[in-house]
Amino acid sequence: MNKNSLVSEPSNTFLNQLFGLHGQVAVIIGGAGELGGALAAGLGQAGSHIVIADTDRESCDRRGEKLTALSVSASSAVVNITQRESLEQLLVHRSS
Repeated sequence: MNKNSLVSEPSNTFLNQLFGLHGQVAVIIGGAGELGGALAAGLGQAGSHIVIADTDRESCDRRGEKLTALSVSASSAVVNITQRESLEQLLVHRSS
């Protein structure tokens, strides 16, 4: 409890029970970029497994390394969202 506050701060366990994403998978389209990477880090730190989906394999791998350094579970998939077949392959990849 903060000595200047009358209300105690919630514990991390309580917050994880309310808002945690353990056991969930988040597919981040454009996850190799800065904005997608920030989103991926936040969702990953909340417990979600992150799939970095982007058009460039090397960028996906670099983002995955950054997430792993944050103790976030991550994998990557090369995808072009303008091509239906590419999106279908992403869905097949995630369901197997």
